[in-house]
Formats: sequence, C-alpha cells, structure tokens
Amino acid sequence: MGLGKTRSQALGLVGAAMLALVLAACERTPDPTSTPAPTFTPAPTATPVPTPTAAPTATPAPTPTAAPTATTAPPATAAPTPTPAPTAIRGPEPTSAPPPETGGGLVEKLSLIPATLKDKGLWYGDLGRALEMAGVQPPRSREDLADRDARDAYNDARGWVVLAPDFLGSFIGQEEWEEVFGFNGLEVTAAVGFGGTILGLSTPSSAAYLEGDFDGAAIRQKLRDLGYEEIEASGRTYFSMNDDNSWGSLMSPGGIATGSMNRVYVSDTALIVAPATAYVTDVLAAWADEAPSLADDAAVSGVARALGDPLSAALFTREELLHSEDPFADLAQYEKPAEWGTLHEWSDLGAGYGRGEEGEWWIISIFYADPDAADADAEELINRMWGYDTAAAEFVEQGGWMQNPIDQWCRDLTADTQAHEGGSILSVRCEMKEDAATALHLVEARDLAFLLP
Repeated sequence: MGLGKTRSQALGLVGAAMLALVLAACERTPDPTSTPAPTFTPAPTATPVPTPTAAPTATPAPTPTAAPTATTAPPATAAPTPTPAPTAIRGPEPTSAPPPETGGGLVEKLSLIPATLKDKGLWYGDLGRALEMAGVQPPRSREDLADRDARDAYNDARGWVVLAPDFLGSFIGQEEWEEVFGFNGLEVTAAVGFGGTILGLSTPSSAAYLEGDFDGAAIRQKLRDLGYEEIEASGRTYFSMNDDNSWGSLMSPGGIATGSMNRVYVSDTALIVAPATAYVTDVLAAWADEAPSLADDAAVSGVARALGDPLSAALFTREELLHSEDPFADLAQYEKPAEWGTLHEWSDLGAGYGRGEEGEWWIISIFYADPDAADADAEELINRMWGYDTAAAEFVEQGGWMQNPIDQWCRDLTADTQAHEGGSILSVRCEMKEDAATALHLVEARDLAFLLP
C-alpha cells in the first residue's frame, strides 16, 4: 500500500501539521520523503485488556441464615460490617470503573455514546485493529518510530484511520503533555471524537472518548496535583477544572490543554476528555442507562451497520453536512448539472473506510425516512458520483484537491439498498485505487454536492 503523491497530499487533510511534532521528537533531521501518520498508537492488542472492575465491592459474606427456625429473619442491622472501607478514600474506586464494554467496532461503540451528541458529528477510528491486520507492532514510545523502516510500516498500516483528530492532534509528540497529564496518544487504541476536524481547524467545542491501556491511578494523581476537583455523576467520578469552554491560564502547567481537558473521566481502559461538563455527564448517563445512546437511534445505528466493519468512520446529520458553514465547499452556490435528476430527502449519513484482501475501500450510506427512497435513488446517485465535479473549487485551485475526486479515487462504484426500521438505506461502495483518499475527506470538506436534492 504505497503512499504516492496523491495520497501524500491528502494526508495533509488528516493531520500533516500535527505529524510534524512526532517527527521532530523521533529524529533530529526530519526525513522529507516519508509521510508520517499521527502516533496515537495502541497497546499491543486491538482490544484493550479489561481492567479489574474496581475491587469487587466486597459483598459481605452472606450472613448465615439462622437455623431454619421461624420467620424471624436474622437482624438486618446486625450483619457484619466490613463494607464501609475505613474512612472511604475518594477517587480510585469509583473513578476506575471501566465503561460497560470496551473493544468492539463502530456499532458496539454506539451504545457508549449518548444520543445528545448526535448533532456534533462523530469521528471513529480503530487503530489497534488496523495495525493488527497489517502485522505491525504498535510503538510504545516516540523512540519506536525513530527508525525510518518502522515508521514507514506504521504509516502504511495506519492507512486513513482517523482518531479523535482535533484532540489528539494537540499533543501527539509532546513529552510535556505526558509529564503534565500522565498519558500519551501512543496508548490510544480506538477513539470516538465529537465534533473536531481532520483538517486541523480550531474547534474548541470538540471532545473525545478514548480507549487504550492507561495508567489510571497515575493520571488521576496528576489531575489532583493540578488542582482538579472530583465530582460524582451517574455512579462514577470525573475531574473538573475551569469553567465550561474556558481556556484557563496558559501559564499554568495544564494550560497546554487549552481547555480541551476542562472535564476528564479516567479509568484504566477509557478516558473522556472535554471542554465542558455536558459531554462527560451525558456519556456517563448513557453508560448508567439513565439516558438513550446512539444505539437507540434507528437512523444512526442503521447507517453504522450499513458501513460494514470499517476501521474508521464519520457519522453526521444532513443539517450539519449540507447547511453548516464548511471549510471549502460552497454547496449553496453549487450549480447542479442539467442532466441530474432529483434525490429524495435523507436525514443521516455515514462514511466508512476499511481494507480487505482486494485492497482498500470506502462506503457512503444515507438514511431515508421514506421506505421506498433508497431503491428509487440508487441509479441516480451512482450516475451523479461518477464524473462528479468537486464543489470545493477554491481548494482545487490551491492544488490540494482533485477536480473529479471520485472518478480519480475509485476503481469501481456499486450501490446497495436495504429496508430498515422506519425507513430505508442507500449505500455506495468505492473500491479504491492504490493512491487515493477516502469519503472521510469528502465529509470533512463538505464536498458532497452529489447528495443535494
């Protein structure tokens, strides 16, 4: 899987700026020919080792039920009282509880993500599985990527996997980050980013759920040393510093986080990092079954399943994709070709990237409330996508994009339709050419004019 000129240019969209930090830490003279990928790498296995669930909360040994005599149950209050740990020490016990389940793919992750975050847009990536599929040993330190051959193998294995980019890109390669907060992106195996951008644009409202092999006790102690307050929510403890969405003092040790770690949940297998309270408390509420998750959303769960088993994916609503202010594409001004017909109105979109024996692929899936719309639109959408003239005209002029991206990225396009709860789903799959970018880039640049009505 080579990284040719086209792919190297597109890598700039995935985070070339933040990759420079890694190279600087890996070798004194950066190698201009290699195209490094972000070093947010996993622990040796794709599925993080489950953490011992706190201490099994010493369930007091069942008090011997007096003799079979009588209905006089043994005095409830007289039971032995080993349970209240001596002067209950705050912190590790409630904080170290892992999420209900870790590991698994995109569909499994939906049960961990609250429905309230749907409108933010989600970026999913499973780097651990991508490296495992390629037989590449995950690096455990910056020094592991200093060797050019090891770095090139890592870059190729990673492919187009996107991991909570706006958060991880802010500290990858910084030794100071690990010294201050007790963890590094190299420990991350999989992630879901809420909001954020693979173009490296400033999105202070973004947050992330990270899975990996973390030293939870060390991280908690670092946060306490920084002055974080410990707060209970939905049966777990999270850490809080500063007001919602504030940056705090850039002169303080924690100032390097620039607000991205105002709220932090910590266990040995998962972290939640966020600029504001609702991100963390909503996630914890979903874990405690106190609020619905995205697994309960028919449209989101439908398009996620239609993506197959992607290594990386994006899930967005129609409103966020077609009506938000975007970085490059001007969809409002896009002139549809006269030969185009019409598409029915869809509500949710998923874009996924993966690889198999025949090479790399990507899929775009859209959900309709109309049960007949997917079948009606399949031929029209395929015809639109072949030869599609990009809506990101300004970016094309800057030399970073392609005039006909789909035609230049795909060997073949195929459509598939399926009925789904409350509607229907239309999916288009691209078998990628060797040097090509993915639908994740089209989603990020909002270059989706082929999906206009």
